Parts: sequence; structure tokens; C-alpha cells
Amino acid sequence: LSWERSWPAYYTADIGKKLHARFAPHAGLTLGNVYTYANAGFIIDLTPANLRWQTQPVRVRPAIPGSGYFEYTDGHGWMAFLGYDARLMARNIFLDGNTWKDSHRVDKRPFVHDIALGAAYNHKNYRISYTVNWRSREFEGPLANSSSFGAVGISYRF
Repeated sequence: LSWERSWPAYYTADIGKKLHARFAPHAGLTLGNVYTYANAGFIIDLTPANLRWQTQPVRVRPAIPGSGYFEYTDGHGWMAFLGYDARLMARNIFLDGNTWKDSHRVDKRPFVHDIALGAAYNHKNYRISYTVNWRSREFEGPLANSSSFGAVGISYRF
């Protein structure tokens, strides 16, 4: 069960006549047997002024939020974004092990954060996007490292 609230128009600004910037904070709560955590963060994005309400691409959770919404254009559209998400982790089954009996586990870190940087390009009803994500260390131990990974998205708007 997940709930997330975003304020997409918290702060917006036109940059000249052709660009639009937006600062959108978010907060959420996830309760489940795989993950249980509270999160908060923000996204800063830059778009053409005529496409100001498109949002970041959808990513697999836990991640910075995005609905995947983009507007139809006769020509080309784009967006660039930078986001931060901090999570207070109560449960992560991949680190905590089995819920009902003793099993392998590691000592998890209670505070985890992500930084995401990405861009999207759209033409008519199609969109392609790329996001690179940097995640802080999630557990303690000799093999514990921060991680980085990318996500490619291809979308079609019906």
C-alpha cells in the first residue's frame, strides 16, 4: 500500500519566453511486506514553456515519483530533471530476510537517499527517456557500497 503526494506547482518560473522551470516537493508512505518506509524529496525540471505540465517518466519504486504524463506536440518536445528522495526505511525484505522465521539478513541503514538526473524527448505521441540514479548505501558490511543504475523508458500516449 503506497501513498504519495506531490505539489507540482509549488514553485514555477518562466525563463524568458521559451523555457519553464519547476520545483515540486513530494512526500509519501509505503506499508507492505516487501518495503515499509516514509519518504520525502523534490524534483526540479526544465521544459519548453508550451509543455510545462509534462512530468518525469515512471520508474520502478522505490524511486523519485513520475506519472509519465506528456503532452502531444506536432513537433518535438523535451524535458530535463534533477530529483532527490530520502527514505526512512523500517522494512526491506531483501535486506531484513524472511518475515515469519529466521533467515539470512544484513544490518540495513535506516536512512537511504536517491539522486536522479534525466532527460526525455517526445515527438507526437512517442516519448523516450533516460534516467541515471545514484543510491546511497543500504546496508553495513564489507560489500556495502552505494550504487548507480540507469533506466530507459519508451512510451506511447493513447
